[in-house]
Amino acid sequence: MPPHDTASRTVPRPAAIRRLAAAGFAALSLAACGTPGPSPMTTFPPTTPPTATPSASPSPTTAPEPEPEPTSTAPTSRAEASWEVVEKFFDAYTHGIQTGDSSGIVELSTPDCQSCRNHIDDVEELGARDVIGTGGVFSFPRSIAHSTKRADQIVWEVHYRQSAATLKLSNPHNTLQVPEESAVLFVELTEKAEGWRVSGLATTADVTS
Repeated sequence: MPPHDTASRTVPRPAAIRRLAAAGFAALSLAACGTPGPSPMTTFPPTTPPTATPSASPSPTTAPEPEPEPTSTAPTSRAEASWEVVEKFFDAYTHGIQTGDSSGIVELSTPDCQSCRNHIDDVEELGARDVIGTGGVFSFPRSIAHSTKRADQIVWEVHYRQSAATLKLSNPHNTLQVPEESAVLFVELTEKAEGWRVSGLATTADVTS
């Protein structure tokens, strides 16, 4: 981990990992690499849901309004590029708990991200149990990008919802029912030669106005 403002936190995993830990998987904690010192930069507001047109007889609902374009005090291309990696990381996690394949998380993480490593270990343990999973898909009602003390880093404050999941395991046979969850996760990304990579995960950050 980088020598500047480095710290280690013990924070809860998402619901799926908490349930897996109770079933004999890894410990209920993950360590974040880095302590961001962010200030607000980019906000993605929630999408406006569709509304029905009042009528005495059935009628089609109106189409949902398009999601507002993000605004940013940082170069838009950098903010958008880092957010794409955040979405891919969450997708890779969902794919991992459904299939036991950790390659997507590995590809999107820095080698020294211990919190990422914890997730990779859990997914690989699922793979050893021949997991077949459904659900566990993420959506993002609100996400905010924060600048940090380093020009090559961005921290995304991700307000997420994770749908319920069913994980069927072998060796021995077991089925885990994971409930829906809403939570906030701070995702630190570092810009590398190959693009943005996740370098830390935590549930809190020292956000300044």
